[in-house]
Amino acid sequence: MNNKINLLFSARDIASGYSIINLINFFKKKRIYNISVISTFPASKLLISYLSKDISHTVIKENYTNQNKFIKFLTKFIEKKKSNFLITGLSGPDKSIDEALIFICKKKNIYSFSYQDFCGDINFGYGVLPDCYLVTDKLSSKITKKISKKKNNHSRSFKLQEFKSEF
Repeated sequence: MNNKINLLFSARDIASGYSIINLINFFKKKRIYNISVISTFPASKLLISYLSKDISHTVIKENYTNQNKFIKFLTKFIEKKKSNFLITGLSGPDKSIDEALIFICKKKNIYSFSYQDFCGDINFGYGVLPDCYLVTDKLSSKITKKISKKKNNHSRSFKLQEFKSEF
């Protein structure tokens, strides 16, 4: 019986790709996680180069013209991977894979994190926010809390010791 925690990572842009590589390497050292990654270009090109072969990495095209098909595809993907947690980058001001996965996870009661690589950057892409932002410093945390106006937003200064307590 496999009692490992299933972590799903996603990335769209290069900065997110670099950020999640560091997080994946952190979690990979722990033997209690199954790690899966789903990405789109340009992050996918970076991740193909840096991820080890033992990490499940799925690359998709993000040129879905039908939003419902895109959401259904990603929902099936999450179900197939039996994801317990989602960790995404932040893709910018529009709707992308990261925001779609956050939207789906919210519906499925899967806890979601977004790694914020730009101070105060949040994205309401599909009308929901992640459960927790991983931010780089106290200023970012303060700005994110102010912008999101979400009572249950738990912005944290990203320190591995604090992050460990989440898992």
